[in-house]
Amino acid sequence: MRLERLDLLAFGPFTDLSLPLGAPGVHIVCGPNEAGKSTALYALNQLFYGIDTRTVHDFVHDRRDMRLGAVVRGDDGTVVEFVRRKRAKNPLTAPDETPLDESVLSRLLGGVSRDTFSAMFALTLEGLHRGGDELLAGGGEVGEALLSARSDRALGALLSKLEEQRDELFRPRGQQRVINRELREYADLERTTKNAQLLARDYEQKVAVLEERQQREQELRDRLKDLRAQRSRTAALHQALPSLHARAQQLRRIAELEAEGPLAPADFADRFPRLEEQSRTARETLAESEAALAAKQEELDRVAVDRRLLDAAAAVEELSRSPGRG
Repeated sequence: MRLERLDLLAFGPFTDLSLPLGAPGVHIVCGPNEAGKSTALYALNQLFYGIDTRTVHDFVHDRRDMRLGAVVRGDDGTVVEFVRRKRAKNPLTAPDETPLDESVLSRLLGGVSRDTFSAMFALTLEGLHRGGDELLAGGGEVGEALLSARSDRALGALLSKLEEQRDELFRPRGQQRVINRELREYADLERTTKNAQLLARDYEQKVAVLEERQQREQELRDRLKDLRAQRSRTAALHQALPSLHARAQQLRRIAELEAEGPLAPADFADRFPRLEEQSRTARETLAESEAALAAKQEELDRVAVDRRLLDAAAAVEELSRSPGRG
């Protein structure tokens, strides 16, 4: 049997106090003097075997109102929740006050008597001293109970079974036991949680680093934008370089032509066809004139000139100029 919860509902100095004891392992109840540790321990005896008729734990609650409760789990896994009251009729009930037979607890307790239970499971320091004295004296109920704890085969078998159950749950250097595995998983989770935790100082530092890196990232983005613009300008210049080179050559040729003399007027392009036509007409006219001149020269060459007239040409010219002529 395992006690999973002890309810000190109205007993001694306690009112509606519950002690959860269902977690695995050993439970230690500690407190200062007069805190009620011994009263809580004695309440186990009263819970399982009945509240004393002449109880001394009614100094806060009236005897008729005294109550204790518990949740216990049997070896077969059966869970029983019950309440013990200080009354003659139906002192043992379920939480809804349905009466329970005392045999229910007797089966859970395995037939252990009140004295044996107190000596083995609810032993106080005073009871331990008294039992030791009784053992030395060779008797006494407590002494016999303590002695039976070492010699009783049933208790020895129970102890062996408990040890087996303990070994199944935990071993100091075990790996596969339930508690060992759970403890290892707990340690792993604790480390994971610790690693995931971030102190305020570390958080502020990381925020500062993040802001610095974001600022640096923006600076790099701006720099990249400028470099891309420069690359675009360089590519455009590289593409225009042949045209610029040709333009420079043309400008040099124009300069050379200007050095040789004035250039044609601005309307030369419009006048050039007409001038070409005039030039062609002039060439044709010149050709015609030269042909006519050649013909006349041939005629002249065929003319016979009287040499005497040529010799008298000067006298004839003079006569033609004289005033008395006519």
